[in-house]
Order: sequence, then structure tokens, then C-alpha cells
Amino acid sequence: MKKNLFMSMLAMAGMLFATSCSQDELLNEPTTGDYVNAKFTISTPEGIGTRAAVNVGEGTTVNYVACAVYDATGEEMPDLRQYRPITNKTAEYSIRLVKGQAYRVAFFAYYGEDNGISDYYDMQYLTDIKIKDAKSNIEHRDAFTNYVDVTAQESMKAVEKPVTLYRPFAQLNLGAVAEDIEAAKKAGVVVTNSKITVSNVYTEFDAYNNAIVAGAQSKEVTFTMNEIPGQDLYVDMDNDATTADESFEYLALNYLLVGNAGSEKELTDVTFEWKTADNKTNSPATVFKNIPVQRNYRTNIIGYLLTNPAVFNITIDEKFEKPDYIVASPWDGKEVSEPESTATEYLISSPAEWAWLKGKNLNGKNIKLTANIDFGGNEVKGLGFTGTFDGDGHIMSNMTLLCGGNYYSNGLFQGDASGEVTVKNVTIENAVAECSAEDQGYVGTIFGDVQNNVTLENVHVNGADLCGVQSVGGLVGFVASGITLTLNNCSVTGSYIHNYAVSNESGFVAGLVGRPVGTVTASNCEVNNTIVEGFYAARRGESSIAAAVGSQTPSGVTVASDVTVKKVSMDDVVLISSAEQLNQLTVSNKYVILTADIDFQGVAMTKPIEIWGNSTFDGQGHKISNVETAVQGDYATSLFRGDANSGNKVVKNLIIEKLTTPSGKDFASAIWSELQDGANIEIDNVQINDATIQANGTIGGFVGFVGGSTTYVIIKNSSISNSTLNGGEEDKKRGAVVGRAYGCSVTCEDVIVNNVKINDVAVTTSTLVGDKGYTGIVTIK
Repeated sequence: MKKNLFMSMLAMAGMLFATSCSQDELLNEPTTGDYVNAKFTISTPEGIGTRAAVNVGEGTTVNYVACAVYDATGEEMPDLRQYRPITNKTAEYSIRLVKGQAYRVAFFAYYGEDNGISDYYDMQYLTDIKIKDAKSNIEHRDAFTNYVDVTAQESMKAVEKPVTLYRPFAQLNLGAVAEDIEAAKKAGVVVTNSKITVSNVYTEFDAYNNAIVAGAQSKEVTFTMNEIPGQDLYVDMDNDATTADESFEYLALNYLLVGNAGSEKELTDVTFEWKTADNKTNSPATVFKNIPVQRNYRTNIIGYLLTNPAVFNITIDEKFEKPDYIVASPWDGKEVSEPESTATEYLISSPAEWAWLKGKNLNGKNIKLTANIDFGGNEVKGLGFTGTFDGDGHIMSNMTLLCGGNYYSNGLFQGDASGEVTVKNVTIENAVAECSAEDQGYVGTIFGDVQNNVTLENVHVNGADLCGVQSVGGLVGFVASGITLTLNNCSVTGSYIHNYAVSNESGFVAGLVGRPVGTVTASNCEVNNTIVEGFYAARRGESSIAAAVGSQTPSGVTVASDVTVKKVSMDDVVLISSAEQLNQLTVSNKYVILTADIDFQGVAMTKPIEIWGNSTFDGQGHKISNVETAVQGDYATSLFRGDANSGNKVVKNLIIEKLTTPSGKDFASAIWSELQDGANIEIDNVQINDATIQANGTIGGFVGFVGGSTTYVIIKNSSISNSTLNGGEEDKKRGAVVGRAYGCSVTCEDVIVNNVKINDVAVTTSTLVGDKGYTGIVTIK
């Protein structure tokens, strides 16, 4: 206690010195008695500014730096807090410190007033700076930070230290190419304002630790509609400092708090909305998924963002100057260009050059990548090839694979047109491939099937979505009899590997290799964070659905604990293709699959769909439309029957359009009127559009009432749009997502509520779920 009192008195004395003298006078005083002079010269790095127009990202908008001193216990000495003016990116902070004590001095440069007041930051505590809500496109949100430690030994004599401040933020820019602007103008669109919403960002910063506040949770943040920057966005697209940067029209500029110093890139989803002077907007808004952002780097989303937002390019610049990496310019799926070649190999640097290879006589040459290749989601046909393909450590990404020959097998390479092949040193990201040929349906990211010996070495697949019938694998679908597939240092991560339900055919779905009729040898291979979900016919066997290799447990393969394997016997599958079949459906512990769109136009729904016990209803992307829901027990109405229907339910991959419920009932919703007797439900990828739901008692968009014994309600990747809900006895009995969550709260993951009204009032966050509310992310539009 005495020590703290003494320190406080000394701090007060130091403050008296600092406030009674000018900065120069203070530092010219000799070090005396218990005090030493301390001077900190504060600046930002040379070259931190972009080569963009003045003020955009150049750090010239900050005008003060908050300076705070902390003792060895981490307590701030408040009397030493100052807000120093910045001139030419430099400021000075001079104080008197007690000799022989250790300190930390924290700095935060901002735009605001000389008393620490800012429209953009609450700096009452530099250990917990609150980022305030603000409009989009405000350069004054830029900021810089760092801290410096003064040891007890250093403070025995005068201290003079330079301090370099760096941005705690990532900068996110959206820019349009000139052709996009012209095309938009011809369509009568001249954008004047923009707004963005970003996921996975933070709003609390600790300048003392130069980090996000410990324990802070990432969240979704909206930068509201505001005038676009009105300047050009300059980007070094070719990573060549000797050539002029390319210019684009700025559509949005924002600063995001995404990670700590030295942290890796984070991924954020960006929702971009624009508006013209005559109030035209892009509806629905444009969404860019999984955009990489990183502290003190700028991410540029560039392309046809107004007229064709699917065509865009991403660059990330280190410290707003040096390029970290550049994703190749977007490919239109049509361009073909001949690659460079040597006597022994073709050198591939673009999607257009890869497309050139298809159908060519390669004359025994090998293939080598010289750059990352982004196919932009376009279709890529399987390549027949014999020889060695060397990715040289590069990434091939965002491709929709098409069968290269007859429609029975699908992969990057065409098995029946290839000889012996070695594929090495390549990562495949975000590949989509399917094949529904009923008697085969072989699918793999690298090969759908191999008909000659193949070696895969240092081949990695991330984020694949693969679907066949029988023989589906993350790397290879089918290995023919007498053939050897050798896997060395290969992996499949974050992928979804599944198949179609076909009677007497489905089976052999696995993380690495679907069906090994031949021989598979593996060394140092892994399957991580992947879902393997397979239907199996009796003749294929349950073991044909496996984490790594169908019907085998190979050595040399590690399966992580986060890999999920789901198996469904075809004996438990019910296939539905008509309204009549749906009207008659009553099953227990079954997996129900829609095989066609079902239109109830002219057909009455005579009873709710009954799936009892632990059952799944998989729409497989099909639609149920023009339906008036049937009534159960004269008191509840929805597509599915509720009441005493216990068990765990899954409803997924379904589109519901033009649904109405009859009025006057106690419970009503589109999907499940009431969960009773311990029934739980997961609703995944269900889209409700143009629904009219009405009831006297409880009304909900997806679910009406959640009973007291229900333990979970999960709604994810789903939406309700252009719909109205009428009735509900009281607030806690009506909600756009769930009417009344009496038994448990509702978990929402990426749920969208778009243009929905309850009793003619637009939905708000307070009218999404009645009673116990929800956790998770719901976006209201």
C-alpha cells in the first residue's frame, strides 16, 4: 500500500513537470533526483502509404496520438495520459519518469480531437478501445498503434526512443473495372453510395498488448450506406514495381479489425450493397464468400462487381505496398491460349492455358504449373494424360469438374484416356464434381477412375464437394483390377464426399479412395475435418462407406477425430417423386429423398408429411410449391406433422414456394407446427419463399412451437423471403424464424430473413424468435 501511494505521488509530480513546461523545456532539464526525462518520437513506416490517390490508405488522416504510461503491474498512470498532435506522420511525447522503474508506454494514433474524443473510437481505456459503429467509406477510421517497454535499468538515465506505429486493421477495398462501369451506365446505373457487411471481425482493441482484447468474440459488422470514395483505386496487379499500377473505380473502402500482429489471414464473408442517386439498388445484395483479410494488409476485390459480380479478382498487399500474393485474373470459362513449352514439358500459368491442353496431342511432354490457377467456378473437363504433372507447390482452385469422356467418371484427369501418371506438389481447392451415372458414377478430385498405375505425391485437396453413385473418393474414385495406386504425403481436408441414392448400386464412398478393386498403398496420408456421407446397397456393404478407403483400413493413413462418417442403408431409403406419394407418406426411422420437384397445383394436401422417430427428409435441392398445408387434429398445420412425434428430425436441401396455411388453428408454420414429446429438429439449407402463415395461437416461419422437453432446434444455411405471418396471441408466440421457443433457445447459423412481415410490421431482431430467443447469426433484409 505504501509503495503504491509513493508511486502515485511521484506520477503526480511527473505530471506537474510535464504540464508546467513545454516539451523542449522539459527535455532540456537535467536528470535529477528521483526522475529521468523520457522522450518518444512517434512515426509510421516509410512507404506505408499506397500509391492510390491522396489520403486513401496513406495514413495522412490521423491527427493525434493517444499516449499512456503503465507501471510494471500493468496499471495506467492516468496523469501521464496525453494526446499529442501529429505533423507529417510524426509526433513527440515527452514526460518525466521515476528512476529505476519498469514501464510500458502504449500509443494509438487516430483522427479526432485533442482531448481523445473521436467519432470512431472510444479511448477511455487504451487497454479496451471500442470501435464505434460508423458509415462505410470513411478514411478517417484509419489508425496506427504500438507500444514500447522501458526497463528498470533503462530508466536509470534519460530515455529517448523512436516508436514506429503500424495499422491494427486490414483495409478492404472494392473496385470496378472500366468496362463494368460503362456497362452499368448503359443500363442506367451510376453508383453513388455503398454499404458492406462483414463477418468474423472484432470491435475491441487493446493498445497495451497491441492485440484484440482477450476474450473478445468475432461478430458481424455493418458499415452503413455512404458516398463512395470518389477516387481511383490503384493496384499493382502484376507484382512489378517498375510498371504502372492499374486503376479501378473505388466502390467501397473500410477498415476491419481481424487479427493480432503477425497473425495469419482470416476469412470473412462480404455483403456488398450499392445505391444510385435515384435509389436503384442491387437486390439481392452481392455476397463474396471466404475473402482473405489480414492485419496491416489491404485486400482488393476487383472486377465486374456491378454487372457480373461472379467475375472478380482478389489481391492482398502487404503493408499496403508489397504484394503478398495475387490470385490470377478471372477466367471466363471460354478463353484458350497456348502455353509456353520446353523440349520436355508444358508450362501452365493460367486457366486458359490449362484448357488448351484438352484434346491436344501432348507428344509425351510433362506438365508443370508456374503459377496459382483460379478457374473462377467455371467448368473444367477431365484431361487425358500420360506422364508427370508437377504443380510445383501451386494451387488450382474454384473449378467445376466435368466428365472428360463418357459420362461415367469425373475428375481433373480422365482415367480411361490416361496411361501411367504421376501427379505431385499440387493443392486443389474448392473443386466441385458429380456424376450420377447409375451403374457407375465414379468421382474423385484427381481421378474419377484409374485404369493404369498412378502415383500421387504431395497432393492435397481442400474444400471439395464430390458426389457420385458408387466409387467416390476425395482423391480417386475407382481403382481398376490389377492396377496400383500409390499415395505419398497426400491429404483431404474440409471436404464433403457423398453419393446419390440408387437402388442396388450406391456404395463405396470414402475420404481418400472410394473403391479399390486394385491395390492402394499409402504413406503419411491424412483425412481431416471432412464429412463422408454415403448410401450403400446391400451388395456393396456398410463397410464400403469409410473415412479413408472403401471397405479397407489401410496403413499409412491418419484419420483425424473431426472426420464424420454417416452411413445410410438403401433398405432405409424412401424415394418420393409426386404429390400423391407425398400425401401417403408415413415412415419411421427412414431417410426420405425427393427425386423431383413437387407441385401441388390442382392437388390437395390431404395430410401432413409424417416422418416418425429419427428420420431425415432430404429434398436434394428440389421444390415443393403451390401447397396449402393440411391440418392435424384440427389445431395445427404445417408441411410436416408435429404433435406426439418424438425423435430427432432433419429436414434439408429443400425449396418451399407459395405455401399457405389455413387460418384459425392454434399452431402454424411452414415446416413443423410443434415439437412435442422430446422431438428435436435440424433444418439445413431450406429456402422458404412467398409463404402466408396464419394462426390464432403460435406462428413461426420454420417452426411454430418448441415444447418443454425439446433439447435442440438448429436452423442453418436457410432463408425465409417475401412472406407474411398473421396472428399470434402475443409477442412471445410469434417469430419469423420460430414462433415460440418454450423448451429451449434456437441455434441459428447463416439464416436470412428477407422482406418478411408479421401482422404487417417488418421483422426486427426482437421478432425473429419468440420467448427464449436464439443464438447465432440471422441477417434481416
